[in-house]
Amino acid sequence: MADNDYAIVVGINKYKHLRDLKGPVNDAMCFRDWLLAPDGGNVSPDNIKVVLSESESPHACPDSSLPANAISPVVDISQIERLFTELIDIADETGHRFGRLYVFLAGHGLGLTPTETVVLMSEGDAWRRSGFNI
Repeated sequence: MADNDYAIVVGINKYKHLRDLKGPVNDAMCFRDWLLAPDGGNVSPDNIKVVLSESESPHACPDSSLPANAISPVVDISQIERLFTELIDIADETGHRFGRLYVFLAGHGLGLTPTETVVLMSEGDAWRRSGFNI
C-alpha cells in the first residue's frame, strides 16, 4: 500500500440552478473503489478525502465506510478547498512527502476559454460561475 499517496474525490449530482445529474456520485464512488483496490491505486482509505452531493440515483450507493461529513446536500467550493488545506496541513505538520495526488471531480462543467475549465458547484450555473477552476 502506498502510504504517501492521497486522493480527493468529488461527485456532484444535485444542483440548485441546473438540472440534476445521475452519474457523478456513482462515478466518484467507482473511482474511490479503484483507488482502494490493490490492483488499482492501492491508496490507504485514510488518505482518500471524499465529498458527495446527496443522490437519488439508484446506482449511487455510498458505503458505510465513508465519513459522516462526506455526503452533503450542497457541495460548495469551501468544502473542496478544505480538503486541499487538510492535505497541506498534513504535509506541514509531519514533514511528510507525498507520492501521488489523485484528484477526481465529477459534475456539470463549463469551458470558460479553450484552456480554462471549471467544475460547477451545487449552487453554480453558467452565469454565476460558482466553480472549482481546473
